[in-house]
Amino acid sequence: MEGLIDTIPCGLLTADDGGRILDVNRTLADALGYAPDALRDRTVRSVLAGGARIYYQTHVFPLLRLRGEVHEVYLSMRTADGADLPVLFNAVRRERAEGPVSEIVVVPIERRSRFEDEILEARRAAETASQSRARYLSMLSHDVRSPLSAMTFSADLLARGAFGPVTEAQTGELERIATAGRYVLRLVSDVLEFSRLESGRVDVRPAPVDVAEVADAALALVAGQADAAGVHLERSPALPLTSWADRDRLLQVLVNLVGNAVKFTGAGGRVSVTWSEALERVAVHVRDTGPGIAPDRLTAVFAPFVQDAEASGDGSVGLGLSISRELTRAMGGDLTVESTPGEGATFTVTLPHPPAQA
Repeated sequence: MEGLIDTIPCGLLTADDGGRILDVNRTLADALGYAPDALRDRTVRSVLAGGARIYYQTHVFPLLRLRGEVHEVYLSMRTADGADLPVLFNAVRRERAEGPVSEIVVVPIERRSRFEDEILEARRAAETASQSRARYLSMLSHDVRSPLSAMTFSADLLARGAFGPVTEAQTGELERIATAGRYVLRLVSDVLEFSRLESGRVDVRPAPVDVAEVADAALALVAGQADAAGVHLERSPALPLTSWADRDRLLQVLVNLVGNAVKFTGAGGRVSVTWSEALERVAVHVRDTGPGIAPDRLTAVFAPFVQDAEASGDGSVGLGLSISRELTRAMGGDLTVESTPGEGATFTVTLPHPPAQA
């Protein structure tokens, strides 16, 4: 049967809910210029062209999860040599013992209709606009961050009396200037990071990662914030577990999740980081004893520029969870949330195990 699947004249691809490719037939692998094994454990998004990647993430996959199937969806895949391959996607979502999977039939299109060409041109224009925006944001970020960093540093020096005595009132004002500068720097960094993720330009380099080491590093970085808020931090007992991830990116995700949990948990509350194996994947859980999240907001919390301003009180731009989910998915995993109002929330990062050595 496997030999027959490899010879049929259309591509077949199976992926899990995190977008990780579980299996692919030789027809599709040959069309993309890869060996089948080179595609396994990559994400579906990684083999789509830029515009198609965004459309798949925002329209195709949500529709597949909602309806259980999609038909005749026009996308462009990216071949090994960088060329675009126009295809039609037909997919169904099935439940398996190890979790839901998407089974996708991919039909390369040799001749496109005029209407399809117009759609392709519109997507290219959108991709070009996205790249132009990313370049503009990058330049703007540099132009804002450099003088702002210098201003913040100078305010810190003045507040510490590096250039002569300052009064208590002057110290307070200088500290407010420095705090405001750091806040704007964080906003600029978040917007730039989100722009990179949106355009698929974030470099992720997965390798075997010690989950306990990264969790301890994240807790250490947030410890000062937790002490100031009167929140107790806890971790799993020493359970050795290795995931397949980019260590620095995973640290970025966990620092954001633990920091958010501390921010939304009142004095005397607890935030814990635990990890386990679930459905042959590594799961890292960040739990808090805060107010929880209303059921109708569980999906919205991951949308960009969405936040609970009343609860957070920090006026942040609302990109942290969106960035964290996109980074986790770029590593072949996913970020989900469960919550009961009044009982806190649990954010779970799932990641693959390191690939088996041949």
